[in-house]
Amino acid sequence: MLQFQKKDVERIALYPNLDYRQLYNVLSQLADVIPSLHSGVYVFSQALLQCIVCLLPFLDHDLINNIPYLLAGTMAVLPTELHTEIINYLCYYVFPFTICRKAEDDAENFASQSISAVIMMVFEYSSSTGKKFK
Repeated sequence: MLQFQKKDVERIALYPNLDYRQLYNVLSQLADVIPSLHSGVYVFSQALLQCIVCLLPFLDHDLINNIPYLLAGTMAVLPTELHTEIINYLCYYVFPFTICRKAEDDAENFASQSISAVIMMVFEYSSSTGKKFK
């Protein structure tokens, strides 16, 4: 159901009617606040990443397409210890559902078009060459 945009209404109807869009917006704004934190940055950042990834099935198609770019962008502000975790989330949880996602008019979606930008962001912010080859 997650791969087909046509079934978004059916998929979203399966879940409780909560404001997932607003939760996504708040989580993306919290990512911008991380550099100003002084303690607990690692734990907070790890919880933030888990929340963003767990939110994937509950979002509309336009926000699902933005998740890869958001996660790659967090590499600039999150601790370097979490870069491997971000790459794992992208490779194993986010990309399988966003890249092959079919739009209603069979056009290529935003996530597929922005994959090169996401990969370039990973190359730019990742310090270890081993992480880049994943």
